Amino acid sequence: MKFNKKKIVYAIMALLVFIPALLVLFFLLYTPSPSEITLSGDSARMGETFGRETGFRTKLILRYYIKSFICQGSDKLYDLRKQKALEKTRFLTAEFQEEMKAISKRSGIDPGAIAYGNSFLDMGNYSGGCRSVVVSEKDSFLHSHNLDWDNIAGLAGWTTMIVRRNPSDGRCRTVSIGFSGMIGALDVINEKGIAMSFNQLGFGNGNYTEPVFIMLRRICENSCSFNEAREKILKASEGMPFIITLSDANSGEASVFERTRGGNEIAERKMKGRCIGAMNLAQADSSKESVLDQSLSGAVPNGVEGLKRILSEKKVMMDSNIYSVIFDFKSNSLYLASGEVPAAKGTYRKYKLF
Repeated sequence: MKFNKKKIVYAIMALLVFIPALLVLFFLLYTPSPSEITLSGDSARMGETFGRETGFRTKLILRYYIKSFICQGSDKLYDLRKQKALEKTRFLTAEFQEEMKAISKRSGIDPGAIAYGNSFLDMGNYSGGCRSVVVSEKDSFLHSHNLDWDNIAGLAGWTTMIVRRNPSDGRCRTVSIGFSGMIGALDVINEKGIAMSFNQLGFGNGNYTEPVFIMLRRICENSCSFNEAREKILKASEGMPFIITLSDANSGEASVFERTRGGNEIAERKMKGRCIGAMNLAQADSSKESVLDQSLSGAVPNGVEGLKRILSEKKVMMDSNIYSVIFDFKSNSLYLASGEVPAAKGTYRKYKLF
């Protein structure tokens, strides 16, 4: 049997053009769903499971986002920051140190890289924006957050995760939203109805003992009431400036806590009326309204659908919104929009909370 070499060459060339085009079309049209993972047991076991299940995606984030983007592709800068981040882990509680070691061992990832991936904000290497809203109604209590960030080197939609943690040492069960390799949390809620969200307020300066992502998770895992969580936030160790929204679905309380750069004092702004919102502005010492406040005062959201509308308003939502989450503790539900940008304009998927 004779083969026409010219036709074979043309066929190969066509495939080389056609296959990449199909892949590009797939990525443009397909909206990835967030992955879900459940971690149970002691810190070592939870870390081992997390390392096994998310190791590949974590390596992608570290290589293409943390190293190539945050560290501008510099091996020297990346290594220096990894070392600094690793040195800081000695201040973490034993549970988090053990979990981090287990993740590193099971995934084969440098522990310094994992430490830096969870603390690059605290080191002052990036700044992003967010919006959070808490709404209290007669039959519902909703805690929500828009994460307005970059697209994590194109990996945001493919690495967004719902992480369910069931510690066996007496800490509260939690559900958090984050990304592969993230030990801490951007948004987290525990089995008692305590929810917390993080908004950035300026840049960190590297003077921290506990990364803010990890602080959120630690406080949520160890607080059974609003007052317990409140006291822990107010006693936070020195670190980066932040805006933290705290709410309790059972007591109906909510507050926004603000720490500005260079200041050790943490200001509290309590919910008045049916709702409270926060952006990336320090508002505790100012009577000035944000555009989010204006939206909330104009029409308080009515239920989940009303809150979705507020979160997707043009003057509230940023074009860089990579996920939007709503915790509805009383209905034991979680709503998460992700996989497309801006996420809040897209579809919210509903999940069971606990």
